[in-house]
Amino acid sequence: MSNVEIVFNETYGYALRVTIEEYDTDTDAWGAIDISSFTTKVIKIVRPDDTSVNETATFYTDGTDGILTTTFSEADAIINQVGTYRYQAILSNATQYFKTTIGKFNVDDPL
Repeated sequence: MSNVEIVFNETYGYALRVTIEEYDTDTDAWGAIDISSFTTKVIKIVRPDDTSVNETATFYTDGTDGILTTTFSEADAIINQVGTYRYQAILSNATQYFKTTIGKFNVDDPL
């Protein structure tokens, strides 16, 4: 989740995908976590001015690949400032609740 992407201001239709991984000390490698059992899936987005919005997320496939996605619509007006945006996935079910590490993407003005 440490990738820094560049998006243009006032963009909509942009799909943010978050891959949730854990480090396996036995294999010395990172791997996706099966998140298919989580019923509540949110991606919190914090704008450059520190205002935030919680976007409902869905599984990119079926959750076994560890990928969540949300697509910003024109009506959402989420991407409305230039600067660095931060995001964090929040997942829960009946017995678990956790937050991922924080990712970032940059927003620039178009030409």
